Order: sequence, then structure tokens, then C-alpha cells
Amino acid sequence: MRKILLAFLILPLILGITATGAFTSVSADRVANITVADDTNALLALTPYNGPNGAYFVDTNNDGAYELRVGNAATGLNVDSTIIIENIFAITNNGTQTVTVTLTDIGAYNDRTDFGIVENGVSLGVGQSVVVSLRINTNGLKEGTELLDSILIKAEK
Repeated sequence: MRKILLAFLILPLILGITATGAFTSVSADRVANITVADDTNALLALTPYNGPNGAYFVDTNNDGAYELRVGNAATGLNVDSTIIIENIFAITNNGTQTVTVTLTDIGAYNDRTDFGIVENGVSLGVGQSVVVSLRINTNGLKEGTELLDSILIKAEK
């Protein structure tokens, strides 16, 4: 009788351990196709604006990646000024869902540049675009000062 009672006590314990379905790790191979596209054809397309200020958004290496080039050593911006450059480039959502696009300016003087509504985030539906402009404050800066190192453009659901 004790053996039967002991069996009834151990059996649920064994069944409980084996029935949990717990595992430590799983690995599965799947097919993934990821393609790189230039800025104009990407899911988040970046294109120079169709106007004179679009010339500031250039593909300097002819590799499909654009750069924002406002002034250089030969043709810099005026010191002690506020410069507004409207309609430089467009950001277009070529994806399949609405995204919020933000632009972050990175550099020692990023507090001197303002990309408007895109800095706070703008919602873009599929196929929608936003045109980016730039306001620059050079008051108190010396000739040759580099304001930004880069800009980061992010799209999130």
C-alpha cells in the first residue's frame, strides 16, 4: 500500500516536470532578403528639393548618399547673422505604414541650428513627404567655426 501511495505522490511530480514545455534556447534558419538602396529610392527617401536651395543637399561621392553642405572655407555663412534656408531637401515615406520622422542635429553648435518641425517629429503616412528647411544663428561665432558634424534622421512606428 505504501508503494502505491508513494507512486501516486511521485507520478504527478514527474508529469508536472515533463509537461512544462520549458526550453533554454531555440534556433531556426529563415530566408531573409535585405536590399540596400540609395537615398532617393530607400524606404525613407531623402531627395534634394526641386529649387535653388536643393543645391545644398548633394551627393558628393556619386554613391547615392546625400550630404547637407551649407558653406565651406571659401563660401561660408556670415558671422553675427541669422540665416534661413528654406526648402533644402524632402523626406518621403516609401514604406508600408505611417511613421514618425525626427531629425537630430549633432555637433558642438547644434543649439545654433533649427530644422523646424522635423526636430520634434512629424508623422508621415505612406507616400507622404515633408520638406526640410534650416535656420542658423551665427551670432558670436568666429569665422571658420563648424556648426554641425552630422544629422540623424530616424523613422519609427
